[in-house]
Amino acid sequence: MTTERDIHNQIRFAKKQGIQEGMEKGMEKGAEQERLAIARQMLAKGYSPSDVAEITGLTPEALAKL
Repeated sequence: MTTERDIHNQIRFAKKQGIQEGMEKGMEKGAEQERLAIARQMLAKGYSPSDVAEITGLTPEALAKL
């Protein structure tokens, strides 16, 4: 038999999982945006696209969009 406490714990666990997943996705998105910002700066300073791709870990396709 499910008690009110069990339901409360299930909801709390689900919320915690959702928050953790959301934070992880947000951190990944922020890291990607930072890599793109660095790549833009490097390209503006005259670095070659191949060097920028190697240093930032971005794909040539992603750099072409900049």
